[in-house]
Amino acid sequence: MVLQYGDWSIVQELGKGSFGTVYEIEKSEFGYVYRAALKVIHIPQGVADVEQVRSLGMSENDITEYYQDIVTDCIREIVLMSQMQGHTNVVNYQAHEVRRQENGVGWDILIQMELLTPLNQYMASHAMTRKDVVILGISVCKALERCQKLGIIHRDIKPANIFVSDQGDFKLGDFGIARTAERTMSGMSRKGTYTYMAPEVYQGKAYNHRVDIYSLGLVLYRLLNNNREPFLPPYPQKIRYQDQEQAMIRRMRGDRLPPPGEERGKLAEIVLKACSFDPKDRYASPKEMREALEELLWQAEHPNQSVKPPVEPSIPVQPEPAVEPTPEPDGTICLWNDEPKVPEKEVVPEQELESEDNETISIWGEAREELPEEPVDVTLHETEETVEEENQRTEKIEFLIDLGIAVIIAVTIMIVVLVVISRPAAAEESPAEKAETTTAQTTSEEQMETKVSLPNATSGKAGEHITWEYSSEDNVLRFSGEGEMENYSGSDMPPWWNGGAFEDKDVNIDWCFY
Repeated sequence: MVLQYGDWSIVQELGKGSFGTVYEIEKSEFGYVYRAALKVIHIPQGVADVEQVRSLGMSENDITEYYQDIVTDCIREIVLMSQMQGHTNVVNYQAHEVRRQENGVGWDILIQMELLTPLNQYMASHAMTRKDVVILGISVCKALERCQKLGIIHRDIKPANIFVSDQGDFKLGDFGIARTAERTMSGMSRKGTYTYMAPEVYQGKAYNHRVDIYSLGLVLYRLLNNNREPFLPPYPQKIRYQDQEQAMIRRMRGDRLPPPGEERGKLAEIVLKACSFDPKDRYASPKEMREALEELLWQAEHPNQSVKPPVEPSIPVQPEPAVEPTPEPDGTICLWNDEPKVPEKEVVPEQELESEDNETISIWGEAREELPEEPVDVTLHETEETVEEENQRTEKIEFLIDLGIAVIIAVTIMIVVLVVISRPAAAEESPAEKAETTTAQTTSEEQMETKVSLPNATSGKAGEHITWEYSSEDNVLRFSGEGEMENYSGSDMPPWWNGGAFEDKDVNIDWCFY
């Protein structure tokens, strides 16, 4: 049967795997020729898969429902991939169709994507330099950051799922679709999958997004190690089947990985940290690994500067919920409703150093032709944000402001209440406090009173115009002089009077006019 896909024409077959086939397609419109890639997945893969399921005692309806569940899972993966379209480092999804097979119990899934070059094919004609490896790592980390925001764990990062655009951008593809389709295969064949699998996945333990960091670390390790996995004989020695099996065993049991190839510097440290056996020893997030690679790239391109300008931190955004696809009346499902996202502009300048013989040498080790010096344009890359993410950020800021105002109002009310409650207690003084207040007032008044020096006697003269006399019979101290004088008697004797006699020769007598 000849494959038909709308008004597109099949140009050639690009590749064929265990899950399906990839074609190059094109169409002409108003003098322009458009090209794309079309991945065709058959569920089930063939008659042998159906017979194996039927041998389990399943009826025809049960078999149909079994494969229909797999198709549903594939559609869910396609929906997630559609939510990432427009990202510079993610394979751009364009459209898809789901067709019921005419002679059988399954379905065909057709996925249209942008036409790219597989990494393995790209490396056949382009030698990967150390700088290329660093940029590839940064690009895949950016794609994984987007996956993390959407709550996606890729779990199948390998060179076969990394592609290169015509502009030289590295892109991550195949978000679980092929892995889901493999569930239909006889014997559940997973050839080549274990090569980049994290130990916790291989051992059937619980895992999180750090399994993708581990797989990416192994990809970078292999690119720096003459395309050989850890623990394999170094290039150009021959590799036997037993060598691969032993290398897998050593990696899965947690043997310490040797440095990749000739790498012994910062790049080797980053790769080995990503490939740590214990997930806690790896990078906590793709962003953290990307920043480490970007720091290494920046230092290599700015050898005379030791401090990289700080990048303003961004507010984390919660993952967006997946949207279920809505089938058309004819059974075709197309997703074109996502808002376009602005691709990141990545400028990676290349700075060169001069040797003593004035020969221009690249900092990455490749000889280049000498070019006139030009100013280097350095662009800081920031994680792209959609309109929805910006709205979420604004809502969070407004919520924090409202919360702060509410706290301030509550604290103010509490202070006012405490002040009102404490006022009555402050207005009433105890007898001891009153005595202290009276003593303080008396002391203050005594400081303002006139002090005269009198002898120890029962009468005498205080000053030029005042005389005094004490009568022990009636215990009265009388003053006489100009003006109205005050007399003391009985218990009203002044505090400095002691039983009819002064305590010492220098006594202060209080007197005043009325």
